Amino acid sequence: MNDQEELDALVGEVVAEWEIRSSCNSFDEVYVRCASGNWFMWYHLQDCCETVTLNEDESLESRLQTLVGETVAIHTCDESQEMPSDGVMPEYPDDSQTWTRYTIETESGKSASMLWVGTSNGYYSEVPHFGRTSAPLQVSQ
Repeated sequence: MNDQEELDALVGEVVAEWEIRSSCNSFDEVYVRCASGNWFMWYHLQDCCETVTLNEDESLESRLQTLVGETVAIHTCDESQEMPSDGVMPEYPDDSQTWTRYTIETESGKSASMLWVGTSNGYYSEVPHFGRTSAPLQVSQ
C-alpha cells in the first residue's frame, strides 16, 4: 500500500488509544490503536543528512486524546515548502524545508492535526510517513 491507501484505511476506524514517542536523536513516532485492533503510525526513517520531527508543543497529546472513542471520517495530508503561521522555525532555517500537516476529522466533527517539519540539504527525504503497523514495542524505563 502507498501512503494514500494507508490514509484511507484509517477512515471508519474508531480511535482507542494514542502513543507519542520521541527519542534523544529527534526520532518521533505517533501511534494510534483502533478498536478493531489495528495499529497505525506516523514516522520517518532517518538517513544521514536530514531530520523529520514533530513541530508541536506538549498540547498535541491532549488534542489527540479528544479523538478517543470517535470514528475517523477524514484523514488528510498536506505538504508545503512554506512555514505555516503555527510553525516553529527549525534548527537550521537555511536548509531545504518541507512542512507536513496530518489532519484527522471524526464523524462527530472533532478534529486534531499534527505538524511535522523536515529539513535537509535538499537531496534527502523531508516528509514523515504513515502506515499500518503492529503494536509498538514496550520500552523499559
